[in-house]
Amino acid sequence: MRYIDRAGVQMQRVLDVAAGKIDRNATTKRLRKLLKQRRKRRQPSGRPHDWRTREDPFAGDWEQVTAWLLEQPELTGVELFQRLVQRSPGRYRPTQVRTLQRGLGKVRARLLVTFDDQWGEEIVPGAVRLPTVQAEVMTS
Repeated sequence: MRYIDRAGVQMQRVLDVAAGKIDRNATTKRLRKLLKQRRKRRQPSGRPHDWRTREDPFAGDWEQVTAWLLEQPELTGVELFQRLVQRSPGRYRPTQVRTLQRGLGKVRARLLVTFDDQWGEEIVPGAVRLPTVQAEVMTS
């Protein structure tokens, strides 16, 4: 109920701004401040929430998912989820697609960092040949 009340108040503010009853800049500034505070929310200890609250349902399958991504990087989370469901039917619920997609973001980021690190270390065997420039000297 509290959320609905708060949503109603926000909607009324939007309507008031549209009608010109409230200064738009003041409202925008206030909303930006609230969003900034919300993004900075931390635990009472001051540390950000970075631990799992549930077991990872894909714990044993990340190696296979990574292999599939290396073979076909264009695969989406839904396609990978369908492959996992075909591989072990009844193990996953359809609501776990989003969990897989969040994990895929981390896997893709890790693969990208690995690729970037390897890219700079790549050595191409063979001598580097520079193009030669020939100019004719004209005498008069």
